[in-house]
Parts: sequence; C-alpha cells; structure tokens
Amino acid sequence: MSAGAFVGRNAKTVVSLIGGVISVLATATALLQYAPAHVAGVGTALFTILEVLRTANVWIVRNETLIEAAADAVEDLAESLTAAVEHPDGNRIPGAG
Repeated sequence: MSAGAFVGRNAKTVVSLIGGVISVLATATALLQYAPAHVAGVGTALFTILEVLRTANVWIVRNETLIEAAADAVEDLAESLTAAVEHPDGNRIPGAG
C-alpha cells in the first residue's frame, strides 16, 4: 500500500480523532465548571472512553478489507504450520502440541 493510499484510507480516522479530542476538552471544561468534582471526573472519563471507541470504530470500518486479509493470512499460516508439524502418516510429532 502506498503512502497516499494509507493517508486516504485513514483520513477519516484522523478527523474523528481530532473531533474527539475537541469534544472531550469541551465536555471536560463544561463539566468542571458546572458539575461537582466527582461527577466531572467520572463524566469526562466515560466520555473519553466513548470517543476512543468511536475513533476505533471508524478505523475498523475504513480498514475492514485489510483486517480481513490479515485474518486470512494468519489462518493460512496456522494451517501450514499445523501441516508442517504432522508426520506424513498423519500422526503428530510428540511434544509438538
């Protein structure tokens, strides 16, 4: 994958991250001004978690095909390793799992 394709694929994730940071800062500021301290801390932490999950979701959606290709490659590797550990007669090598 070229650098341009990488940037193009992940631009929405970066925008989501920047928007999330701005939202968390604005929410934290408002909570610290108008809510009790313990509520402001918990509210800011929960909102930060939600923003991180939203950004991760955007990244997953934008990179779904790459994730599927990587999962297929791992599956193929596991199958080839399993085949390499077995004897030609189908018995496993002792101690190989």
